[in-house]
Amino acid sequence: MATEWITAIDKRPSERNHRDVELISHRLRRVDTLQRLATPVLQQLAYCAFYEDLEKGVTCEYAFHT
Repeated sequence: MATEWITAIDKRPSERNHRDVELISHRLRRVDTLQRLATPVLQQLAYCAFYEDLEKGVTCEYAFHT
């Protein structure tokens, strides 16, 4: 389960299923600044979040679809 969230977040947001969103939101819940967010908000972040590989390192980017 430790690496399942990585597989889930590597998917495009449109390809994620409920299990993927749960895995990602569980991992996001471990981030101090996100702990107080309501579960539906975290799940929305988990649905839209993706990693973008830059020249040096990896940056977490969030895309919000309205």
